[in-house]
Amino acid sequence: MRKSFKIAIFSCVLLTIFLILFPNIILDIFGVTGINNIIVGEEAIRIFSLSFIGTSITFLMLFYTQAIQKKNSFLS
Repeated sequence: MRKSFKIAIFSCVLLTIFLILFPNIILDIFGVTGINNIIVGEEAIRIFSLSFIGTSITFLMLFYTQAIQKKNSFLS
């Protein structure tokens, strides 16, 4: 679990840094044109990239709880 947690956090931090620094690459891949679309798209990608770390922790914990198949007492 610790190794998975470290890998997930490390990869998401790298992806977040990459997307914050270079959002125009993603926009080029999807063929976004127009100065207004590029400005809004860059900001949207930067904001969205901040959610990757929290999402990775959430999914990791979800898969972990499914794997151990232990029911929580407050849900029962």
